Amino acid sequence: MKREMFLRTFKKLAPPFVTLIPLIMISVTIFGFSAQSGEKSTEVSNGVTVRILSLFMDTDSMPPEELETLVVSLRHKIRKTAHVLEYAAFGFFLSLHLSTWLKKLPWLFSLAGSALYGFSDELHQYFVGARMMQLKDVGFDLFGAALGIAAFALLMLLLRHIFKRSNPDAAARP
Repeated sequence: MKREMFLRTFKKLAPPFVTLIPLIMISVTIFGFSAQSGEKSTEVSNGVTVRILSLFMDTDSMPPEELETLVVSLRHKIRKTAHVLEYAAFGFFLSLHLSTWLKKLPWLFSLAGSALYGFSDELHQYFVGARMMQLKDVGFDLFGAALGIAAFALLMLLLRHIFKRSNPDAAARP
């Protein structure tokens, strides 16, 4: 009874069509990155890497060759971290959306949906110029999705606990 009452309250606060908006936004963002040519993707990755490096060191005073060497050595790690973060958001928002529809195992369907989207993302890259399909990236995507799904599950546990504490009479209702 407590769970159903919590879910009814949750659905009033986050109806399914509202929870779909951030999911669509992150999906479009992931698709946009995948649609970039190999050259453009490398350019974006290099720019992000330089920005991250500039948080920790003075990149403006570095010799260009040294900066380029550093960027190339870190670019792969930055790209894989981006996969994990993108799919953490995707997994979180897919869980949010599916939890408004499913009573049982929304996390399992979220993980399966994330795997399918990650695979379709890699398949899409196969058809983009100077890009390639890398199945190991699906593993990074799944790891990120699992983190996002876990974060959502923890948030729901916290909210359920808060709801239970703020509505003590809800537990006593038949």
